[in-house]
Parts: sequence; structure tokens; C-alpha cells
Amino acid sequence: MSVADTNLSPGSPSDGPAALPLVDAGDAPAHVHRPRPRRMPALLVSLLGNLPVIALLCLLLPAARYLEGPVVRELADGTRVDPNLDPTVLRLVLLIGINVTLAVSLHLINGVSGQFSLGHAGFMAVGAYLAGYATLNYSENFERKPSALLYFLSLAAVIAIAAFALAIVYALVRSTRRAARWLPGFLFLVLLAWFVADLAMAGRGAAEFRFQVPRSNAVVRVPFVWAHAIQWLVDLFTSVSTTGEKSLTLLLALLGGGAAAAVAGLVVGLPTLRLRGDYLAIGTLGFGFIITNLITLSKPLGAATGLSLVPYANAAIPDEKIDAHFMFPWVYGVAIVTVVVVHRLTRSAKGRAILATREDEIAAAAVGIDTTHFKILAFVVGAFFAGVSGGLYAHIEPARLDPSEFGLVRSIEVVVMVTLGGLGRLWGAVLAAVLLTFLPFALRAPDFWINFLVRGVDQLAGYLGFRLRPADAPPVVLYPWVRTVFAQLAANQMVAYAAILIIAMLLRGRRFFGFLPRWRSRAGTSS
Repeated sequence: MSVADTNLSPGSPSDGPAALPLVDAGDAPAHVHRPRPRRMPALLVSLLGNLPVIALLCLLLPAARYLEGPVVRELADGTRVDPNLDPTVLRLVLLIGINVTLAVSLHLINGVSGQFSLGHAGFMAVGAYLAGYATLNYSENFERKPSALLYFLSLAAVIAIAAFALAIVYALVRSTRRAARWLPGFLFLVLLAWFVADLAMAGRGAAEFRFQVPRSNAVVRVPFVWAHAIQWLVDLFTSVSTTGEKSLTLLLALLGGGAAAAVAGLVVGLPTLRLRGDYLAIGTLGFGFIITNLITLSKPLGAATGLSLVPYANAAIPDEKIDAHFMFPWVYGVAIVTVVVVHRLTRSAKGRAILATREDEIAAAAVGIDTTHFKILAFVVGAFFAGVSGGLYAHIEPARLDPSEFGLVRSIEVVVMVTLGGLGRLWGAVLAAVLLTFLPFALRAPDFWINFLVRGVDQLAGYLGFRLRPADAPPVVLYPWVRTVFAQLAANQMVAYAAILIIAMLLRGRRFFGFLPRWRSRAGTSS
């Protein structure tokens, strides 16, 4: 039988598969138009997604006014202005925020990218000394403002605020297109007319809109929104460019110190990140030694005696027209930004590439991922935030830098924080930083901290309407042998760190903060 004989008519029996029926093009169903789902504007989505972070950042200033706000104490020889919180407790609170930034930035290097760096204190030293040197010499302890740069920064800040507000208005008006397509254009015309009328009447000297209610003596008064908004922006520019130089000087110093640390991370990362494991740790350790030795030999940076600076925070002095400045919003604002940036970087496309490099560098390179590029990216970002944390550390009380503070011991402390929290656990690194920052303070003065916690619990109970202890209850006093044990533990702090590090390595982070989420490998095992 020939091949031509195998062409069977439709419906004829055969042992093979049935032929497909022929369909006339006229019988095909008409294309059903499905409307595309309308999505919210990207700016509005981003704004709503970041709303908790923005709200948290806005709450930092009221918290700073409570924690660092001045309290006038009457003494025998006069009055003294102290922070609302005890200076020791305030320093602990600030150090916790700085160490959280350090631990999270090292978590990006050691936990996410899978490297092992022992030079993180060196990046912190770069940021601390460069930021401190800038505020000490080039701004004369925050007294002299960098006028030209400050002018453009003030102008850029005002334009950015105005553009952000207008973008929100634009996104909200454009979102009304869901109700009717003509509605956004109509609202834009109404807003334009309102804007022109607002400015025109304000320019004539009027204070507000006034509308007479028909058949009534009532008068409706509407303030000039746009005119007041523009005047507020002008006042903001004047305030920032004249009296706000201290805050902007610190911001410039922090960004400059962070950028210098990032450049140092790039210079160190290019040759050393081709190494792995122990070799990389030795290379970064050598970088830390180089930094501390250079600082020790540098006379402008104070050499071995250190660099004395002026603390950033100060109380308000109305008679001398000096505003209050607080360090708490800076420290915890940077900590929040660091956590958010590292978290979102890890979950982004670049973060997935970094994780793929950590899991199997050969396989990642085989699918086209530039493994060296992404390892250097993690290294540079981590070094930047380490430099910013160093700049913050340089400007808190007592604002004195010593090269010995940024040696191997400091790097080991940060490594222990990341390891104790579990490699790959962001919130584990945060909690470990809080715990390991508090423990040395608690071991050196256990009586003080126990009584501080007891007073705090009593105050909280008082707010709730009941008391746990009488008002005249004596302070808690520990037995002498208990204080001796705590003092020995505080004196042998590095021995305790070494023990914690060994136990954490043996358990591979499975027992410490095990309730927190963690990145896992493709096989489902802990990495």
C-alpha cells in the first residue's frame, strides 16, 4: 500500500490516530476582549509598601525628645541639665543601635553571600575617623557650615519634598480613572484653578477664602493651602540653609565616611574575593591590621593617643539661640534603613544571584552569573553601612576615638553576633546584637541593671493601675559572691565570646533563635 492510500477520509475506521477535523475560519469563535486588570500606580504602591517604615522613622524624633530631652536638676552649687534617661542607659541604647547596623551589614557578607570577613572593624574605623576628622577640622566642631554645598543640598531637599508631595497628588488623582475616564482630567483642571486662585488671593494680602452661606449670616473660612505650602517650603529652605547646618554637616560626614568605607571595601574586595574560606578571612584580617596601623602612624588622626571630638547631641539654649540636637534618631534611623535595605536586597534579583553564588559558585557561574561581581556588591554594601555606623560611633558620648577599639577584638564581636543569631537569619543577627551589647553592661554593674529593670516594671505596672512593690521598697542588693562571679565574667569577656562562637559553630545556629526564618539551600538543609 502506498503512502497516498493511507490518507483516510474523516470518520473512516483505521488503526492509527484519527485525523483532525477541518474547521472553517468563519466558524472560529470571535475573540473575546478581556479588559486588562487595572493596577495601582507604581508610586502609590511603593508609598503604601513603605508606609510602616516611614511611620517608624517619624516616631524616632518624639522618642528622642523623651529619651534625650533635658531635665533640669537642682544642686547645691546651682542647676545641672541632664538627659531624661540615665547617661549609662542612654549610651547602651545608642550602642545597641550602632551594633545592630554593624551586625546586619556583616550578615550581608557572611550570611547572605557566604563569605567570611574578619575586617569589618576596619571599615568601621575608616568611617569613624574620616567622619570625625571632617566634623572636627572642616566644620570646626559643627560651628562652620559648608555654605555652597549646604545651599545646593537645602535646595535639593526642598525640591524633593515638593516633588514627592506633587507625585502623591498626581497618583491619587490618576487612580480615580477607575471610576470614570474623564474624572482625572476634570480634577486636574479643578486643582489648577484652585492653585491659581489660592496664590492670586494670597498675593493680594487676604488671609483665607471666605464664603457667605446663602440666606444666612454664616461665613465659611477656608485657609490658603497652596500659598501656605509654598511659604512652608521657603521657611524650610531658610531654616536648613542657615540654622540647620549641624544636622546636614553630620549627614555629609556620615555619607562621606560610608562612601570612603565602600571604596575601601571595593579595593579590598577586588583582589581578596577571588579567595575562599580561610584564605579570604586571612586577607580581610590583614586589611584590618593595615587600617589600625595606618591610623596609629597618622598624626592628623591623633596617632596612638586617639582623636577627641565634640559630641553631636546637645541641649537647647534659648538665650543663645541654640536648638536641641539628638543622636537617637540618627542611630536608629540608620539601623532601620540598614535592615530594610539588606532585607530587600536579599529578596531582589541581585539578592537571588548572591544567594545562588553562596549555594554553588560553580553552578552559578555556569548559568551566566558573574559571581565575583555579586560578591563584591555584597562586600561594598556591607562596608558602606559599617562606615556609617563608625561615623555614628564617633559622635556619641564621650566622642573619643582610639585605634585599639577597631582591632581584631571588635571584628570578632561582630562575627559572634552574626554567628550567634544563625548565618542567614537577619532578625537573629539583630537580636544577637542587642543581647551581646547588653551583656557586658549587665555583667559590670549587675545591681544597677537589676534595679533599673525592676523600676521599669514598677512604672509599667503603675501605668496599668496596680503596684508590684511598695513605693518605699529598698533597692535590690546582690550577694557579694554573685557580684564577684559577674565581675569575673566581664573581665573574661573574650573567653565567653570564644565559647559562644565554638558552640554556635558546632550547632550551626540550630539552637540559637531557632524560631526565626532562615534562608535554606535547594536541598532543604541549613546552609
